[in-house]
Amino acid sequence: YGSPPGLKKKIQENLETKIDGVNQYTQYDGELLKKLMELHKLKKENILIFKDEESAIKKIFEIFIGKYQEVQAEFPLWSYFFQLTKEMKTNTGYGLLKMDDKEQTVSLNMEELLKGINSNTKCVYLSSPNTISGQSITKTEFEKFLSKVPNNVMIYLDQRYFEFSDNTQGVNGIDFLSKNKNLIVQRSFNNFYGIKDLSLSYLLCSSKIYNFVSKTMSVNVVDDYQEMLALYCLEDIAYYKRIKKKMKDEKTRMQKLYDKKYIKWIPSETNYFLIQTTRDVDKIRSMLEKQDIVLYQSMDT
Repeated sequence: YGSPPGLKKKIQENLETKIDGVNQYTQYDGELLKKLMELHKLKKENILIFKDEESAIKKIFEIFIGKYQEVQAEFPLWSYFFQLTKEMKTNTGYGLLKMDDKEQTVSLNMEELLKGINSNTKCVYLSSPNTISGQSITKTEFEKFLSKVPNNVMIYLDQRYFEFSDNTQGVNGIDFLSKNKNLIVQRSFNNFYGIKDLSLSYLLCSSKIYNFVSKTMSVNVVDDYQEMLALYCLEDIAYYKRIKKKMKDEKTRMQKLYDKKYIKWIPSETNYFLIQTTRDVDKIRSMLEKQDIVLYQSMDT
């Protein structure tokens, strides 16, 4: 028979009054956000916090890239990004890592990435420090790269391993946000701090991108426990320095061991590095285990 005139509107208004906020996005405005704003000297409209690294990049894929579109990416690359390109059936072009034996560097062929950009390209993905080599793109290289990428192409800079690096010439994506509205920088907690229950990751971006993304976020993912862990990590500078020194010492110990065994290794700014060898992996693993060093298969790349 249908509802009497105006009843539907009255019911809707009454429900909105009684259950205001139910099943709606509760904008997170807690201490962690304030700390990140202070740390990075950014506004709240430049920071998006996610429950984990995968949720962050997946959200960007869903909103700005979508199915059957085109992206350019470094290769090898973050395994989850690669997985998303397959799920979304994107047409993906790659810029390969290249090794310079003389300089002992493994760097991204950025010109190859640029050549692959066309009118259908939605996004370019690259990492610094690199998720394979552990070496950073320099500020100069990145600035030059940005100047050649069209404004309508999103640049996704993966800096999940940024906290490991002491390279003063390495790019800090935050420095380029104000002048590059198409830039997104990803940071994370779990790679450096290694705390099992601390999976939070966050994106740094322009207010325009923030507005697009925040409207689609239906749940506040920052619970009190993770907020507490993240704040402890950010505020305890002594802990940060202690972890960094321990990782550096252990990496040096491994590299000295490789030197004794005549295995060539490539310098890295992170807690991982590449080696050059024709030896069997199982034999290398056995050799390391005798020195209380565990070699495991990474699932990140």
